Amino acid sequence: MLDNNWYKYEKYILYRAYQCKVPLIPPEDVAQELRITLWKALDKYDKGKAKEVTYAITVLNNKIIDLKRRAFRDVRKADLFSISLDELENV
Repeated sequence: MLDNNWYKYEKYILYRAYQCKVPLIPPEDVAQELRITLWKALDKYDKGKAKEVTYAITVLNNKIIDLKRRAFRDVRKADLFSISLDELENV
C-alpha cells in the first residue's frame, strides 16, 4: 500500500498539471484530477511490483493521457457540432 503521505508528490502533480496543457481544462482542475486519481490508487499499490515513486508517476501520467484524450474528443465533437450548425443556418 502506498504511504498515506501521498501529498509528497504534490510538487510533481503541480508541475505536470501546468506543463501538460490539456485543452479546455485549466491546470488547477488537472491538478485536482491528478490528486484524486493518486488518492484512489493508493490501495492498488503492490510493493513487490514497483517502487512507490514509479507507481505514482505511472498512475499520474496515465491520467494525463486520459484527460488529453477526453479533451481532444470533446474538441472534435464541438467542431463537428459547430459545422453542422453553420450548415443549418445556410438552409
